Amino acid sequence: MLVRIQDPNPSISICYLYSLYWSVTTMISVGYGDITPIAPLEVIVAIFCMMCSCILFAYSINNIWQLISEVSTGDKRYEANMNAINRYMRDKQINSKLRKRIQAYLDFHWKDTKSREEDKESEIINTLPSILKLELIYEANSFFF
Repeated sequence: MLVRIQDPNPSISICYLYSLYWSVTTMISVGYGDITPIAPLEVIVAIFCMMCSCILFAYSINNIWQLISEVSTGDKRYEANMNAINRYMRDKQINSKLRKRIQAYLDFHWKDTKSREEDKESEIINTLPSILKLELIYEANSFFF
């Protein structure tokens, strides 16, 4: 990398500043490009920007990874629950018609629960007057009766 220093006889601190710029640029892998800072203030600003960009990039990747991990954890828990109930039904020799009905219900229930915010729903429902609350609960669960 070619570093152009304006001063023909730079101080030791300026030399160290340019060395720091070179090492940060190398470690962060942003490349050296055609445009490089010349003045010491430009070097300081470039180092600061590279460090901030690196931190922001790492933070973004971490958040994306956490979202993927949360989805994956929920799916793994669902599969583990389904495997457990299927093993139970197989060991107890439950007939296939009942097995399919149970699997369909659990599949519906867990996927429905996964997409809802049950705490918030309960909180809102509890604010309703008793008569409206009972009607809502009856209507919402009427497909079972």
